[in-house]
Amino acid sequence: MANLEKHRCIARLQKKYALANRAGKTKILDGVCLTFACHRKDAIRLLNQVPAVPETTRKIGLLELAFLSLMSLAVLFFNP
Repeated sequence: MANLEKHRCIARLQKKYALANRAGKTKILDGVCLTFACHRKDAIRLLNQVPAVPETTRKIGLLELAFLSLMSLAVLFFNP
Protein backbone atom coordinates (compact mmCIF):
# COMPACT_ATOMS: atom_id res chain seq x y z
CA MET A 1 0.00 0.00 0.00
CA ALA A 2 1.39 3.38 -1.00
CA ASN A 3 2.08 5.93 1.74
CA LEU A 4 -0.53 8.41 0.54
CA GLU A 5 -3.16 5.68 0.34
CA LYS A 6 -2.17 4.47 3.81
CA HIS A 7 -2.51 7.97 5.27
CA ARG A 8 -5.95 8.40 3.71
CA CYS A 9 -7.09 5.06 5.08
CA ILE A 10 -5.77 5.89 8.57
CA ALA A 11 -7.47 9.31 8.47
CA ARG A 12 -10.84 7.69 7.71
CA LEU A 13 -10.31 5.10 10.43
CA GLN A 14 -9.33 7.75 12.98
CA LYS A 15 -12.74 9.38 12.62
CA LYS A 16 -14.56 6.07 12.98
CA TYR A 17 -12.35 5.03 15.91
CA ALA A 18 -13.03 8.26 17.79
CA LEU A 19 -16.80 7.76 17.53
CA ALA A 20 -16.86 4.00 18.17
CA ASN A 21 -17.76 2.25 21.42
CA ARG A 22 -15.47 -0.32 23.03
CA ALA A 23 -16.61 -3.23 20.83
CA GLY A 24 -16.31 -1.10 17.71
CA LYS A 25 -12.83 0.01 18.66
CA THR A 26 -11.82 -3.63 19.15
CA LYS A 27 -12.98 -4.50 15.62
CA ILE A 28 -11.21 -1.49 14.12
CA LEU A 29 -7.99 -2.33 15.98
CA ASP A 30 -8.13 -5.95 14.78
CA GLY A 31 -8.53 -4.76 11.20
CA VAL A 32 -5.67 -2.27 11.44
CA CYS A 33 -3.37 -4.90 12.96
CA LEU A 34 -4.12 -7.33 10.13
CA THR A 35 -3.99 -4.77 7.32
CA PHE A 36 -0.83 -2.94 8.32
CA ALA A 37 0.92 -5.86 10.08
CA CYS A 38 1.53 -3.92 13.28
CA HIS A 39 1.16 -4.62 16.98
CA ARG A 40 -2.01 -3.64 18.79
CA LYS A 41 -0.31 -0.88 20.80
CA ASP A 42 1.08 0.62 17.57
CA ALA A 43 -2.40 0.59 16.06
CA ILE A 44 -3.82 2.35 19.14
CA ARG A 45 -1.17 5.05 18.91
CA LEU A 46 -1.76 5.42 15.20
CA LEU A 47 -5.51 5.84 15.59
CA ASN A 48 -5.30 8.19 18.58
CA GLN A 49 -2.76 10.61 17.11
CA VAL A 50 -3.79 13.96 15.69
CA PRO A 51 -4.17 13.69 11.91
CA ALA A 52 -1.16 14.93 10.01
CA VAL A 53 -1.28 18.14 7.99
CA PRO A 54 -1.99 17.33 4.34
CA GLU A 55 1.00 17.47 2.03
CA THR A 56 -0.60 20.12 -0.17
CA THR A 57 -0.55 22.82 2.51
CA ARG A 58 2.60 24.83 2.98
CA LYS A 59 3.80 27.89 4.79
CA ILE A 60 3.91 31.17 2.93
CA GLY A 61 7.41 32.58 2.75
CA LEU A 62 8.26 36.10 3.82
CA LEU A 63 8.83 37.26 0.25
CA GLU A 64 5.47 35.88 -0.85
CA LEU A 65 3.78 37.50 2.12
CA ALA A 66 5.40 40.86 1.34
CA PHE A 67 4.42 40.56 -2.32
CA LEU A 68 0.82 39.69 -1.49
CA SER A 69 0.51 42.57 0.96
CA LEU A 70 1.97 45.04 -1.58
CA MET A 71 -0.40 43.79 -4.26
CA SER A 72 -3.39 44.18 -1.96
CA LEU A 73 -2.30 47.73 -1.07
CA ALA A 74 -1.86 48.53 -4.75
CA VAL A 75 -5.37 47.32 -5.46
CA LEU A 76 -6.78 49.40 -2.62
CA PHE A 77 -5.04 52.65 -3.53
CA PHE A 78 -4.90 52.59 -7.31
CA ASN A 79 -8.34 51.29 -8.22
CA PRO A 80 -10.95 54.01 -8.70
